Amino acid sequence: MLILVYLLPVYDNIQVLIPIIAINLATTFAVIDVTGHEVAWQDQYDIVLFYLVCLVIIFFRRYLVLSFAQARMHLRSRNEEFYQRSRTDELTGLLNREALREDFEQYFGKALCVMICDIDQFKFYNDTYGHIRGDEILSVVSRLFQKHFGYTGVYRYGGDEFLIISFMPHDGFQHHVETFQNQLCKQPFEAVQRHPTVSGGYTWGYCEGAVSLRTMFAQADQLLYKAKAAGRNRIFGEAFDVEKAEAGLHEMATWINKSS
Repeated sequence: MLILVYLLPVYDNIQVLIPIIAINLATTFAVIDVTGHEVAWQDQYDIVLFYLVCLVIIFFRRYLVLSFAQARMHLRSRNEEFYQRSRTDELTGLLNREALREDFEQYFGKALCVMICDIDQFKFYNDTYGHIRGDEILSVVSRLFQKHFGYTGVYRYGGDEFLIISFMPHDGFQHHVETFQNQLCKQPFEAVQRHPTVSGGYTWGYCEGAVSLRTMFAQADQLLYKAKAAGRNRIFGEAFDVEKAEAGLHEMATWINKSS
């Protein structure tokens, strides 16, 4: 019984451990008394002292085990915190490009809505009101994206550019887009004469793999440029069309080559 007691796991509750030791000690003396075996007082003293030493060892062992467990939990928590920070944009709190690289494959083989947006003429706010005010505008817009699309992939794609990848059906996604636009119009921006607006483009369809997803990015980007050309402060959407997206990429590449 003595061996079993000291081989038991570490108890988190001391109130359970002490009665076990006491019962074991009482049982030992009860066995001695029932058998009528004579034990010298020196041996009785040694038995009690042995139990006291074992009790100290048990409590010390318990303290060490719990301390190590607490240290492991703290280390695990800190590692998780550092991991989340590495995936999060410090200013906006949105996911960053590193998170996008890690999440990329989870979008394969699924029906998606992909949207790319940016803040209209964002450079104007930085140049006119300073970068602090520009950062405040970025933060406000980011919170609105997080509010309406927070359960999907919301990434800060560039300086003032945002990427949203959602598993929502097209109708539901479109509803959230319209709600976002309405909320942005009502959002108060202090000390800014020109109310910030957002333009964007989104597409929806089945993503087969990496090529499909990048092509969806391209089509959403094309729709963003169309929204800009149509006067800004609007978000265009259309179903995913591989040929149209690839043709748009070709036109863009041709325009870049000519301009250079």
